[in-house]
Amino acid sequence: MTYFTKHYHPPGTSPGTLIQRDKQRRAPLTILLTYYTDSEYSERLLTEPEECAAYLERETVTWIHVVSNNQEFILQAILPTLGKPDP
Repeated sequence: MTYFTKHYHPPGTSPGTLIQRDKQRRAPLTILLTYYTDSEYSERLLTEPEECAAYLERETVTWIHVVSNNQEFILQAILPTLGKPDP
């Protein structure tokens, strides 16, 4: 299973810019949530952005990797869960 798919923004694009990808090639939403401490490591495959909230309350390091061609929509859904304003 490939975890990361490389996508590059056009030269000169500001960091963090969200770009709508080709609507014909929609990939299903995959959220890989990894959390760990010095003595524990676990990965969860989630289907909804709202599921991330429960893991953010833990005393662990949490990594959220979102894979989808519709990332703008997904990021707008997940940012409030993280306590961040919409972009």
